[in-house]
Amino acid sequence: MSEGSSSHEAVLEGLNRLKDAAGLERAEAAAGIYQEELGRRGDKERFLSLLEMRAGWRTSDPGFARTCGDLLASLWSDGRGRAFVRAAGFQSGASATDCLRRFRVLISLRPGSVCRHSGWGFGTVREFDDFDERLVVDFEGRPGQRLSYSHAAEALQIAPSDHLMSVRARNPEELRVLARNDPGGLVKLALRSLGPMTAEELRSALAAEIPDEHDWRLFWENARRALKGDSIVQWPSRRTDPIRLLNGPMEFGAAWIERLKSEMNPDAIMEQVAEAGSARAAWGPDGAAAVAEKLLYAARVYLEKQPHMAALALAAATKYGVAAESAGAWDEIVDALLEPGRFAALISDMPVRELRGFLQIAASRSAEKLAGLCVENMEKYPLPALEELLRYLVDNGFESMASGALRRALASGSADISIVAWCVRHLDLCEKWRVGSLHLILITALGLAGSQCRGRDLKARRAIQDSLEEGAFLEVFDRLSPSERAEFVKRVRDQRGWNPAAQRSIMARIIMAHPELAGAVSSPAPAGPKQAAARVTSWRSFRLRQAALKKLVEEEIPANSREIAVARSYGDLSENAEYKFAKEHQRLLMKRQEEMERDLKEVTPTDFEGYRADCAGVGTCVNMEDSGGAQKTFVILGEWDGDEERGIISCKSAMASRLEGRKPGDQVFLPDGNGGERAWRIRSVEPLSEGIRRWARGDDLAKGAEGGVAG
Repeated sequence: MSEGSSSHEAVLEGLNRLKDAAGLERAEAAAGIYQEELGRRGDKERFLSLLEMRAGWRTSDPGFARTCGDLLASLWSDGRGRAFVRAAGFQSGASATDCLRRFRVLISLRPGSVCRHSGWGFGTVREFDDFDERLVVDFEGRPGQRLSYSHAAEALQIAPSDHLMSVRARNPEELRVLARNDPGGLVKLALRSLGPMTAEELRSALAAEIPDEHDWRLFWENARRALKGDSIVQWPSRRTDPIRLLNGPMEFGAAWIERLKSEMNPDAIMEQVAEAGSARAAWGPDGAAAVAEKLLYAARVYLEKQPHMAALALAAATKYGVAAESAGAWDEIVDALLEPGRFAALISDMPVRELRGFLQIAASRSAEKLAGLCVENMEKYPLPALEELLRYLVDNGFESMASGALRRALASGSADISIVAWCVRHLDLCEKWRVGSLHLILITALGLAGSQCRGRDLKARRAIQDSLEEGAFLEVFDRLSPSERAEFVKRVRDQRGWNPAAQRSIMARIIMAHPELAGAVSSPAPAGPKQAAARVTSWRSFRLRQAALKKLVEEEIPANSREIAVARSYGDLSENAEYKFAKEHQRLLMKRQEEMERDLKEVTPTDFEGYRADCAGVGTCVNMEDSGGAQKTFVILGEWDGDEERGIISCKSAMASRLEGRKPGDQVFLPDGNGGERAWRIRSVEPLSEGIRRWARGDDLAKGAEGGVAG
């Protein structure tokens, strides 16, 4: 017989035809003769592939696995080969097909082979221990793992030689060269090897080749540019969705149009349109009409519970030039999105990279109304969205509205952390617009830089810290009065909850520019309140938070479960918007439960008895007076406490941060309500009164009173 692989494939094809024409018995007789010839020649690969074909013929024959084991043991007759036959389980009663699959895994392994474990990820074979019949594999984070041959046969998959991990194990420099010379090619290799991934997952997968964050940004920019027109790379509509590598270019003919028309799941519609976006010219009139119709349908479904997705559908219709086909209907969508409640929700949830396009579309409908909405709920927006909104207002002639909104927020004394972060980033504009005292902005920013945050506020706090550490404030520092500059330096020195190295760096920058402030740095810092180290709150607020958790667990979550059950009864879940919305609500409820349970474990309830009152801090009453004789009192309690009528403020508030550590006779600057500041002198710091202690204990809650706030 010919030695060529094509002749072997021809023999296998002939045996299959013989089985179909003359039956299994005749085909097996001929296959047996061929099997003997392959065994005589020692042609192991073809011998095994013939057995794999015969196993497919005899799936209902439980004894054929034993026959296969005996035949393989005659050809793989060395110690390791026979151990592989035993480990593959030919005598265990398993099907011949499964046993042959396991055997092929084992014989494919070599020292240096890259494999993937079902639980431990990728690893490289180090060596074989034939005495114990074990394989030593170095997995990522788990070097030197000893796997029995039987375990390896079942749990390992062999990575092909062109797999990303195989190339990395064989020649890591090859991948580094590819990263420099062909970023798009490296991304496609990663997607082909590891499957669909988000950009963040790609970043992690390629960390060995591109460890530096700056290098990654440059690499990713070049890769996206290179792959932008690649028809087999499918970019998602949302950053959190994975990038996919298709088997071939997509076609957008009649079949695609019909599939899109029949789709009722709004998420699937958005994905299909995004997939087709790069081939807009191939849609034709029918395809464009189908896209217009389905995007409008998706926007209407999204409108009530996911307005940001309705806005994305609108943006897609505009981007692909199909919005004009239903202009009146889209105008209604825009009007609905410009309702205050929906607008605030969509701005908070919409990807920032899509926000500018939406604002331009909405402005064409009602620019004045849009500008009013941008400033109406400014304190609710995360920092990236706030940056985009203020940029829009400035670029489109609404600068006075933007400055007025910032002025009001800062004058309130309780500006949101995102607003403060924006101001610290744009001190030049704050000065130009006269939104408030630069000293007030900087002091407030310092207090927030060391505060405890979570969720969206973390990004704003990081922005404040970065801006202060980079010394951008020095451009306006000369405009502060000498006393304000000294006060700022002291606050930097006394700051808690922040990186000490960053504080020293800031003070060094200031002293280089203003040597006269060295004394303010070296003077002794006021002793801080020792009791503020732990997270505490009043018993009142703790019990109110417990009650809120109880209501969530016993009422809101069960009600949501009933909603899911009802939605499930409507039928096909892939096209069931009610079910999807109920499941999303469930996710948010479970997240709230997790956060509340964690908070209740981390925060300690107290009535503040025994807290020191030698300086302002948690568990103290601070009495102040200004130069005109006006008096003011603040009671600083725990992080969930607040009652405006009683003067109670949270220890996490910006006001408490300004007062912390201050002693009688100290001067402190507080907002004056008009965008500026007023100096106050601390007259006394006193322990809590019995009335405040009763409030903190929540004595009245048992009687059904609801005073106070548990934030």
